[in-house]
Amino acid sequence: MQEATNIDILKLYFGDPYPITDKITIYQPTIQDIIDYGENAFFAMLYVFIGNTTYRRLELWENGCDWNKITDYELFCRLVSLLPPEQTGILFGDLDFTKFKLMPTGVEIDEPEPEGKQTATEKRKRYFRLFEASVTFKDEEHDIEINAATYHHLVDVLREMVNIFPKTEYTVGKTSKEIIIEEERTKLAKFTSENDGRSSSILQPWISSCVNHPGFKYRKDELRKIQINEFMDSVKRLQVYESTHALLGGAYSGFMDSSKIPNENFDFMRRI
Repeated sequence: MQEATNIDILKLYFGDPYPITDKITIYQPTIQDIIDYGENAFFAMLYVFIGNTTYRRLELWENGCDWNKITDYELFCRLVSLLPPEQTGILFGDLDFTKFKLMPTGVEIDEPEPEGKQTATEKRKRYFRLFEASVTFKDEEHDIEINAATYHHLVDVLREMVNIFPKTEYTVGKTSKEIIIEEERTKLAKFTSENDGRSSSILQPWISSCVNHPGFKYRKDELRKIQINEFMDSVKRLQVYESTHALLGGAYSGFMDSSKIPNENFDFMRRI
């Protein structure tokens, strides 16, 4: 729905405070910071920022809202204003999202009606574009604004920081929507049944895999001081290393046709 924003990957990797605007900065937590905060609570708070309407479609639907008819920006504004600074401070310091209100920009939008018949996708994109141009999210007391462009940049940085990119999925037709919602209910029921009330961890399987890998340089206690982007990059890099090593082994053994595999796949130092 929006153009990709530029992200300073190196700044993220080294964990420097990441300015979004002159009044909004993202501070990157360490693994220990997340442990102290509470992992499940941290990711629940994080998903208010990085989640989208697809991620919350069951919740929206059961509250009478069609996820296909609300923008990610509007959903963000609704949810983040409920989070006090003591919950968001791990990422945003003293910034108080409860003081922000969604309000009209007052800018007159001069976009003529399109000619001819539009597809459902074209109609949705136009509605979302006009909505995001007509409103802004602002703390008037401190003159801090999160317009749509700022929101998208902020979210892109956070998603890159934790290497989590929720899918976006829209659909048309009442029947199709009801089928998707029923699938969501089934998945939720299965997850609840399998976990039987037990809490689960996102980070623990990755930490365990890394510290037990012979090529991983950090010990468990050393990981406490590592910031989340460096750790997530290590998880990805180990996966790339292992897949590259397997490809090289197969290629040199003569039991695999490597002629159709891109050359970059044999370089474990490639961009990921």
